[in-house]
Amino acid sequence: MIENIYKGATARIHIDKQISKAFDIQRGVRQGDPISPKLFITVIVQVFKEADLKYGINIDGEYLRYLRFADDVALCTEKEEEMEEHLERLNSESKKVGLKIHKGKTKYMTNYITERSIVIDNENIELVTKYICLGQTTTMKNGTNEEIITRIRKA
Repeated sequence: MIENIYKGATARIHIDKQISKAFDIQRGVRQGDPISPKLFITVIVQVFKEADLKYGINIDGEYLRYLRFADDVALCTEKEEEMEEHLERLNSESKKVGLKIHKGKTKYMTNYITERSIVIDNENIELVTKYICLGQTTTMKNGTNEEIITRIRKA
């Protein structure tokens, strides 16, 4: 049924006052279509299942492997080589279903000094000291000073 909704879909591009000829949409989902987020979630859940991430951060005997919200993901590992393995697995499984990890938006953070680089598809993943996910600033320093400062600036 879903395939029939997308079968034969076409689009046009509107720039200034000109409209392009119709062209076939060969991949992806329609923006604004209420089913699009559900399709994406279904696919991304399967990608994570197939990636079979083995490592994580041990919290009282349970392993936190990742945090996921919509298309934002925070992977959690104790070692950089585990992080690289997780990224490689996710990258491989994502490609199988037509998804790509945006290397320019992908960052990693560590709580120790490192000279090691994480590389996926011959691209270095940027090492950062803080990042913002869902509006929340995360750093490796204890405390909430960074987040409080960020919220004051936004006020």
